[in-house]
Amino acid sequence: MAGVLSWKSVAWVVVTIILPLVFSAYGPEVRRLLEAGRRKPRQWMLTRLRYELNLLESLHNSPYNLLLHFAWNVVWVFESLLAYILLIGLVSLYKPIVRLTIPGIIIAGIFGRVLALKDTVNGLYEYDNKTAELRGRIEKIQKPN
Repeated sequence: MAGVLSWKSVAWVVVTIILPLVFSAYGPEVRRLLEAGRRKPRQWMLTRLRYELNLLESLHNSPYNLLLHFAWNVVWVFESLLAYILLIGLVSLYKPIVRLTIPGIIIAGIFGRVLALKDTVNGLYEYDNKTAELRGRIEKIQKPN
């Protein structure tokens, strides 16, 4: 039957495209959510906002910290590319589905890292507005109902 999607093609799309994009775009949040266990989403959001505020404050007007932060992220991207090359070389002899899944995961991870850097740069560019917004959101979450 032409035109009918099988469960294998749907699973392939989910595993190679959708999951890597979700984990790349929301990687730190997903990791914190998994680590949080039974903590309330409110506490998790508060932790994420404090982390973002502390990052912006540590990078603002500190060229050394800014250079280290971006250098670390660039190194991470190159390490991911190297891991991709090595894994493709090792796995290409085995299963084709693995050959297609690994690039999706690594490319999605790199894409997520680039988006996180973009958000950091935008936050530094509009430092006063962004920090005021983060502080306001933190205060709103900390307020008892």
